[in-house]
Amino acid sequence: MEPVSKRKLCNLVQFLFNDHVSEEHKKLLLLKYDNEISLEDAVSKLVIDVYRSYYKDEIKLNYYLNFLCDEYLDGISLDELKEKILRKLESNFECGNLSLEENHEEVRKALLFICRRLNEEKIDYYVVGSVPIYIKLNIPFSRFHSDVDIAVSHKDIDKLGEIFKDSDYEYMDNRLFSQKFFDYDEKRARGGHEIVAQKKDNEFSIGIFEFERLDDGSIIKKDYFSEIVDGNLINRVCKYHYGKKFTNLYYSKDYLHYEDVKFKYCTIEGTYLLKKKNASHIGRNKDSYDVQIIENNYALDQNVINKLQLLMAEAANYEIDEIN
Repeated sequence: MEPVSKRKLCNLVQFLFNDHVSEEHKKLLLLKYDNEISLEDAVSKLVIDVYRSYYKDEIKLNYYLNFLCDEYLDGISLDELKEKILRKLESNFECGNLSLEENHEEVRKALLFICRRLNEEKIDYYVVGSVPIYIKLNIPFSRFHSDVDIAVSHKDIDKLGEIFKDSDYEYMDNRLFSQKFFDYDEKRARGGHEIVAQKKDNEFSIGIFEFERLDDGSIIKKDYFSEIVDGNLINRVCKYHYGKKFTNLYYSKDYLHYEDVKFKYCTIEGTYLLKKKNASHIGRNKDSYDVQIIENNYALDQNVINKLQLLMAEAANYEIDEIN
């Protein structure tokens, strides 16, 4: 495998992204790729960002992906590369080398492990994302899940390291050196989890979101990201403030029971709206799949949907703070 060359990476990023993304974004991409141990590994991540940048312009997308196929990815065609990228983005079709049955068993084991430990430590948390949908609707898991998503209160985050100590997971807290960047058009940080527990023997993980519960019942959701300012890497946090009315409709007051554990979760209406929004973004076919599961198996409360939509619009404001 060819080792990573900073000069080659820099030239490649400048060529591929040209004036399509800002210079600051290019620098953040370089920081991400530079962590790879080989040029092949760097390009495998780079193609994902190329796809996300040009998916609306098929001519440019095909041109740049063809270039990467010819110069760096011997033996793979454009169509094969696109299929591979979509599989990675969608997470519907694969999770590492796990079979569908093995993946579902990882979901089960992860959910039982993390909920037992969080309950033992009396931690304030919610299980979010798609997994509670299937449990709430009493439907067997039917697609691949790359992770189990947990929202954990800010006051309890520091307990997670001890929870995952001596477990089957490698715990990583990257809040202070996040490789995510902020998309000011979409008003959100883009990238994976900055707090994650990665399974040691496969690609399954437990992803952690951070929130802060205020005394008035409202919630602040936190996203961490990096920006380059005057040549310096600056760590920032974006805070989204959701009022008490939204919180009461979006998060459950009751518990879901799964085998011998119980946990709070996002309401079906709240999850449905989030997945409807995500389904409009590239690589979110898993959300379209889950939307269909909900629509086919659950009587959505349209009154709650309408209220949540109004409250989501009111909660669109955010603030960004620098982390020292």
